[in-house]
Amino acid sequence: MTANEIKNITALHIEKYRKEKRAFLVEGPKMLEETLKSDFKIKAIYAFPGWKTDLNLAGISVVKISAKELSRISQLKTPNQVVVEVAMKQHEEKLPSTDEKLILALDNINNPGNLGTIVRTADWFGIQNIICSQNCVDIYNPKVLQATMGSYTRVNMYYIDLPQYLRKESEKAEIYGAVVDGESLYNIDLQNKGIIVIGNESQGVSAEITPLIKRRITIPSYGGGAESLNASIAAAVILSEFRRRTF
Repeated sequence: MTANEIKNITALHIEKYRKEKRAFLVEGPKMLEETLKSDFKIKAIYAFPGWKTDLNLAGISVVKISAKELSRISQLKTPNQVVVEVAMKQHEEKLPSTDEKLILALDNINNPGNLGTIVRTADWFGIQNIICSQNCVDIYNPKVLQATMGSYTRVNMYYIDLPQYLRKESEKAEIYGAVVDGESLYNIDLQNKGIIVIGNESQGVSAEITPLIKRRITIPSYGGGAESLNASIAAAVILSEFRRRTF
């Protein structure tokens, strides 16, 4: 690979250039396989010569690179055989309706691992749409993508003015918010549609969004020592209870 080719690929490590080029990188055979099964378009595959696959790669540019080159373009401490350049999808302008589905809303989730795990959890529980505030971490951040384990291909992500969206949807949808001082999740009626809001890892739901919540819910503590749950863990517990009672 030329120095310029390496430069163009590694530019995608940075959010600014990902947006400019409308492309991002994923790594490893598992992520490649998940992306191939999706409607994302793969632009190129950069693979270590020893890498073998029985996947159908017809029509996709596969570039054999050295171990040194792989380490230079990889975003991981331990490069995983292949780096895949993927084109971003254009979302429809119309946002998902709450008429028939549960939607997850994320308010300022800024830890990449948390966001990736939440996406993976949403996929597990059949949540197809996640609405993010504009200050959430980028879905195409490499740490986020790795944490999704491929679930980014099945969950639609929208970055919008979250308070504005919730104000509009509150006219027809139940809006649940995970807060420390809410009603026990296990003691309230739950619906199979509406919006579940998960707040920032350390500060919770923001002051601008708190008044828009109709049902303040909490996961009761049985230990009393911990101040709160990790955001991704809280999302998993809440989604599990919703699905257990309403699916």
